[in-house]
Amino acid sequence: RVLPQDRATRVEVASLSAQRSGRRIALVQPASVTLEDGTATIAGLVVAAETGRITLSGQVGERLALDLGVRTLPLSALDILRPGLGLSGTLDGEATLSGSTAAPRGPFRLTLARGAAPATRSAGLAPIDATLRGELAGESATIEGDLRAGAPVQLRATGRVPLDSAGLAPL
Repeated sequence: RVLPQDRATRVEVASLSAQRSGRRIALVQPASVTLEDGTATIAGLVVAAETGRITLSGQVGERLALDLGVRTLPLSALDILRPGLGLSGTLDGEATLSGSTAAPRGPFRLTLARGAAPATRSAGLAPIDATLRGELAGESATIEGDLRAGAPVQLRATGRVPLDSAGLAPL
């Protein structure tokens, strides 16, 4: 429901779910988004996707104060949104963002356990384990990553990546 207030608009979501082929994504608890002076304040957003959870809270506007968490998210749950994707494995991660939306700052971590896709399976690759850690620092990000797909495939990368105003490395 939408609740107009003096200088703000509050959107409350009591429930939300999607199901397909026995898989389910659902809001765990009521959540709200308050819009005021170009800033969205997100409170209580917790989504369960099969056995995993995604959490998001904080503020997004000219300035960021945002916490994102991903816990044991099965990639197979993405088939709800895109049938036939065929991904497997689990994803864990977290990010704490601050600064401006044009130059975000903060640490992040993403871990993939036993990840596989139809193309990796057909190529005979072992399931992929990967970790990416880093720190957003405005116009760049420092990264450290490891990737393993069985004994024959082991990669390690470290460095600094430039970011454009959308937060992406320019190509």
